[in-house]
Amino acid sequence: METNLRQPQSKYKLYPLLQKAELSEKCMELLNEEWPRSLSQRRISLEKSLNHRPPMSLVMMDEETNSLIGHASLHHSIKTSNQCRFWKLCPMPNDQKGCWVESVIVCRSHRNLGLGRLIMELVEEEAKKYNYTKICLSTEDKENFYKKCGYLVSSTPILNFGANSKLFERIPRALFFEDTHKKTAIAKKESDACKTAEINRVNCAIPPTAPVLPPPPLPTLKSESALTKQKIYMYKCL
Repeated sequence: METNLRQPQSKYKLYPLLQKAELSEKCMELLNEEWPRSLSQRRISLEKSLNHRPPMSLVMMDEETNSLIGHASLHHSIKTSNQCRFWKLCPMPNDQKGCWVESVIVCRSHRNLGLGRLIMELVEEEAKKYNYTKICLSTEDKENFYKKCGYLVSSTPILNFGANSKLFERIPRALFFEDTHKKTAIAKKESDACKTAEINRVNCAIPPTAPVLPPPPLPTLKSESALTKQKIYMYKCL
């Protein structure tokens, strides 16, 4: 749980990572401390968010020491000998006024100082600059923290593409849901076909052969804790 900020908030300022590109490697290091991935995958993901507007990565700097405090993505994390944070900001595919924030992280040595809540406030102010009226995110184990920041739990999953959102900007938004309608129609046809087959089987003079049993499932390597974790979708109106 985070306590009240012990340092003046005025010393912290938010920048697009594009303006502080020399910190990209440190961002990847911090991200991998929390969410391990290959450096090549991290680099590709980070490069997609090196923009002046969403989708974008942001870094929080200590203006007095010129040190990195954090990073986020309005979509990821950064580390120095002092403080750090990373996050990414991305538009939502099915909501022109909504954006997605992810990979919010504070350097381990500077947690419990209120920096988590501060960086969320700064991200929200950044989102307002682009006329967003809602911020969405997902979490597995920080629900209480985000509730304290004013976020509510969504009753349904929230569609997002993260840093890949620019790839879908030219696609009509209605098409994002076309597959859902098609799948519903296909499922109905399959259901009707199954009912017809069942009627034919009941009326058939020759009993059908028993179906071949499927092979047993392969053993899973996931831990019990990983199996019980569920992604929680949350949002906040600005």
